[in-house]
Amino acid sequence: MKSIIHHGFSRHWLGVGMSLLLGVSVSQAQWYLAGDFQGWVNNSTPMTAGPNAGEFSYTITGGTAGAYGNAKVTDGTWNNTWPSQNLKFLYDTTGSATIHFWPGTTIDGWTPIANRVGYDDPNNDLGWGMAGDLNGYDGTQALLLSIGNGVYSNNIVFPTAGSGGFKFQSPAGSWNNIYFGSDFGNNGNNGNYTTTTTPQTLPVVLDLPNGRYVICTPVPVPPPTNYITFQLDLSAEVALGTFTNTDTNPSDPNFGLPVNSVAIAGDFIGWGTGAQLTNATILNPADTRTNVYIGTFQFVAFLPNAINVKFRVNNLDGGYENPVSTGGNNRLIAITNANQVLSVIKYDDKSVYDLVLHDTWVTFSLYLPDQTALDPSPGVFTKGSDIHYVNGAWLGWPAWGVGNLPSDQALTEVGTSDVYTNSLLVPKGSSIYITYKYSVDGVDNENGSGINHIREIRTYATNYAFPQDVWSWSLPGNGALSTTPGLTSTNIVEPDFGYLVITGTPHVPVLPITWLGRPGVVLQNVSSLNGGSWNSNAGTDGTQSTNWPNTGSSQFFRLMKKQ
Repeated sequence: MKSIIHHGFSRHWLGVGMSLLLGVSVSQAQWYLAGDFQGWVNNSTPMTAGPNAGEFSYTITGGTAGAYGNAKVTDGTWNNTWPSQNLKFLYDTTGSATIHFWPGTTIDGWTPIANRVGYDDPNNDLGWGMAGDLNGYDGTQALLLSIGNGVYSNNIVFPTAGSGGFKFQSPAGSWNNIYFGSDFGNNGNNGNYTTTTTPQTLPVVLDLPNGRYVICTPVPVPPPTNYITFQLDLSAEVALGTFTNTDTNPSDPNFGLPVNSVAIAGDFIGWGTGAQLTNATILNPADTRTNVYIGTFQFVAFLPNAINVKFRVNNLDGGYENPVSTGGNNRLIAITNANQVLSVIKYDDKSVYDLVLHDTWVTFSLYLPDQTALDPSPGVFTKGSDIHYVNGAWLGWPAWGVGNLPSDQALTEVGTSDVYTNSLLVPKGSSIYITYKYSVDGVDNENGSGINHIREIRTYATNYAFPQDVWSWSLPGNGALSTTPGLTSTNIVEPDFGYLVITGTPHVPVLPITWLGRPGVVLQNVSSLNGGSWNSNAGTDGTQSTNWPNTGSSQFFRLMKKQ
């Protein structure tokens, strides 16, 4: 049985068996820090008293940012060292790390009770987990959330009563980096816990700078009520005709009535359709975002926290969205404020500018001379007897194999030019990013498995011709995946947009401006970089060039992709 994580927790704790005796000090002339940063010399790097009473510290400098280091506290010999194994830590972005030591015994409900060694947390993006008998030693099943200043915590469900062992892991699930238990010694003894009920939920707190942790009994403080505002943009679905907006005309008899329902579902509110969103213009007539739907809902929990959600539209995707960013899984959203307004989210993460808005015929062309080598070798293309095909994601990748690909995917030579072409339909609603691959005789033999061409449909028109391709296995490096500037025959993967170029001289009446464009990308200009607003030139959306009148003041240009 896996442990279950409840992300809401109170920060008020009572340590199990807590005593009021705090910070018992130890008389010692000097403590030292030894480590790989100074060649493991046990008496050459003295620690300094402070900054807190009973504490000694030392800041290591000159390390590699984001790299791991190892250290131990000593009494000037190797007879007494702490922690039990080497302390493993991360250097921060400046290549520094501060190590803290509290000698002697400290009875405050935290573990370890003596000779604690900790380190400042450099905003560890790798995160932490608790791995142990509670979850098959898989820290990804018991994640700890950062609550600031190097402290990580969460409410963890221990599935069965009794005693068990554990280690903290960073990153969660890994046994190759930082993992410790009874003290902060890496790969040392397990820490231990005891629970009394099946199951039992307990707060677990890991305090890195203070070199301690606690598994404790929470004070029963009721969680606060927070409010989350969701904003969902359905512009792509409206443009494609797969979603009909709420009637926003006050003079219509159906004003305010939804045609398609929109809801937020999640672990904080239930996975049904009861949490309905309302059209933004209905909520506020001054809000002209007619394709945006808004809803504010209660979330009772301690913060920071996280929720799993999906949007539901009754006529799409079988009722649940399939976000591109999560591979179709739930969205995980961090909640940090009591009244949090989330940024506008696009349904399925699809921008209207990333979709083909009309059925579009796309022309593919391939330069393939006789006796071109195939992959895998040996094997060559024989002109006059072999047949060329194109295959791709928008077609559903029909199965490879001799004679397997449909005949309408075959390419035909243009005269005797060694150039083979075909035009295929890309249906409305498809992605403008077209992933495809060429074939000789229906076999996956243009390049290695998974190395595909990716080009973009860069127009709003219903016909578009891709730049001429070459057989990618014939490129340098046997068709190693590559992107070169602009639109070239040797590009296996096209760049998205950019390459803004202004030609001409200061004295010509018109300045030609060219760029790599696509739907949703516009040319913007401004007369000064020290102030003023950028002007979007609407006629440049989905184009590649313009002629700019060479009159008036100086102008600065940039490309901007609409969201």
